[in-house]
Amino acid sequence: MDDLTFHGVDITYGPAGVPPTVKSVSMTARAGQTLGLVGESGSGKSSLARAAVGLVGISRGRITLGDRVVADASARRGRPRPSRAIQMVFQDSVGALNPRRTAGQTILEGIAASGHVPRADFRPELERILDLVHLHRRHADRLPRELSGGQRQRVALARAIAARPEVIVADEVTSALDVSVQSAILNLLRELQEQSSLTLLFISHNLAAVRYVSDHIAVMRDGQVVDQGASATLLANSRVPYTRELVKAVLTIPPLTTT
Repeated sequence: MDDLTFHGVDITYGPAGVPPTVKSVSMTARAGQTLGLVGESGSGKSSLARAAVGLVGISRGRITLGDRVVADASARRGRPRPSRAIQMVFQDSVGALNPRRTAGQTILEGIAASGHVPRADFRPELERILDLVHLHRRHADRLPRELSGGQRQRVALARAIAARPEVIVADEVTSALDVSVQSAILNLLRELQEQSSLTLLFISHNLAAVRYVSDHIAVMRDGQVVDQGASATLLANSRVPYTRELVKAVLTIPPLTTT
């Protein structure tokens, strides 16, 4: 397992000369831990997520996974090199899932992409992954429209896990869900991270959710990381006024139980 590191990353949308949307971001999601990335809408969080998985190019800096280069602004105009080792789960589970494919077919795509499972073992592996994300075997035969929002998000997580990545990038995965379902998904993320020693980049505007799942937190504002550190230390003792305001504004998250 390797660290996912952003080295002085800029992301620019538009022609040369346009100011970057993301500016000089340096941060690390340490191997086997969760880095929470928090900030208001438009702060640049999702742009960094998309750069890590190859959906957005970078205009300055590098992104690395251990000694492997994920994106380098000096090569091929900063276009990332998509890797099975980094998988993303999106906020919009409806748009992320093929409406014509059942949950089982979707997860099987990830299993096939992993390259580690013989075809004869696809079905047992599918059942194992359904168990991991707390879905019943009957859900494998259902289309996305036949599933609840929480169930669809579990399918999206299952597909990502099925590819056997080193890193999962979870971009606002709870923001569209009811509060009780959010709690269940947050518990699931913690459980999966602990059981599989995954590295998790958890992105949200909700500091309560970030605090619950994260070992370390980075705070973004206007395209820059303005604060970062170990979760407990940063939330209790930050000297950055913006972070202190976020802490004051956040509601205490209730104890969560897996459902």
